Amino acid sequence: MSKRKVLFVLLVAVAFAGTPFVVHAQLSPNPNPSGSEIIVASSEGNSEDFNNYGDIELNAGLGTGGRLTNNAGAMLTNNSSSAVLDINPSSVVPVISPPGSYTLPGGSLFNYGTVGNYGTVGNADVFYNNSSFTNYLGGYVYNGLSLATGSASALLTNNGTATNSGSVYNYPTGDLENNGTWTNAVFGYIFNSSGGIMNNNLGGIMNINSGSSLVSNGTIGNSGTMTINGTVTSYGSMTNSGTVYDYNTIAGTGTYTQPAGLTKVNGTMTQGSIDIKGGILNGTGTIIASVINEAPGTVQAGDAPGTLTIKGNLTSSGTLLFEIEGTKSGQYSVLNVEGTATFTGGKIEFDFINGYIPSPGNSWDLLFYKSIVGGNTLGFTEIGLGPGLGYQFNPANGSLSVSSAPLPATLPLLGTGVLGLLGIMRRRKSRLR
Repeated sequence: MSKRKVLFVLLVAVAFAGTPFVVHAQLSPNPNPSGSEIIVASSEGNSEDFNNYGDIELNAGLGTGGRLTNNAGAMLTNNSSSAVLDINPSSVVPVISPPGSYTLPGGSLFNYGTVGNYGTVGNADVFYNNSSFTNYLGGYVYNGLSLATGSASALLTNNGTATNSGSVYNYPTGDLENNGTWTNAVFGYIFNSSGGIMNNNLGGIMNINSGSSLVSNGTIGNSGTMTINGTVTSYGSMTNSGTVYDYNTIAGTGTYTQPAGLTKVNGTMTQGSIDIKGGILNGTGTIIASVINEAPGTVQAGDAPGTLTIKGNLTSSGTLLFEIEGTKSGQYSVLNVEGTATFTGGKIEFDFINGYIPSPGNSWDLLFYKSIVGGNTLGFTEIGLGPGLGYQFNPANGSLSVSSAPLPATLPLLGTGVLGLLGIMRRRKSRLR
């Protein structure tokens, strides 16, 4: 019988009748019947397929090379901080049958030590992680009912692939770290408690699919890629230095901070505050919050191009970027600020893209706001305007317009009504009433 190398192997089993017996190398009895308790007292290896209908208590290490099935009503408890459960590549706890259907047996896994998975873990009942669980590269975890991370410093790390169609609870001081691919599938629910930490790390992929949700009162950090087609509701803090694609809903009253990276809002985004300290905020959706854009941050109106709406105030010392590829609606960027636009320096950049070269007399309404402060502190730049052309502010209609000759270098870039905006901004009092 093949087994992993262990020293001083001893396994004590307590049968339903209460009679203890000793076995070596392989869990026994197999199957473990309902009402029977097996206690692993020292490091053990299980190399054969094993069915558990009763209770397995791990007080030492157990390496599973075969398939260990924890059936409905059964319990597998990893007891001490020194107890280790290693689930090797060929083993499954419990069995997924048939593959892809996720019709799983039930059973409970309680971990107070260390569990490492290199194979497949499928949970259809309760998996309570009170210490450390790691899904290694190549490992697969499926949660169909309830997975909880609790207690001080409890850690759940995914380096492989994880799919959640049930509920995941990350309790206070719990830590969920994703370095692999985590998919919150339809009906999947993740709750991150106040004091809980969730990080999608560099290289990590977190998918919040349509019909699933993530609710957080704690801390969310993203330096990987997070794609939201479902709903993320944050009442705590959310920090992005990677890539966030919001194709549906970010909700809540929390704080959203971006030191670097990209946040693309093509759905809706509601937060108590949004602070872009670096990287890019863009999209064609609606932001329901006040936005702070700090240098070197960039707010890019639209999504090459398109319209981005801010239902709040905009305060900017960074860059506002507008892309233009024609004169028709939808061919140029629009930023619609339904509150006050306040500028404390920074610049506005116009990019003429996809080979488009404007003609003299072309004009665009690019930026709308209810009121403006600090317009005379802005600088301006353009890319791709074409030789022999200039741009200027037309006080008659408040739009960016192209002229047939460049503006003299000494011409003050100021116009009446809205100073220094070169015509890209227009007061929309009549439209906003």
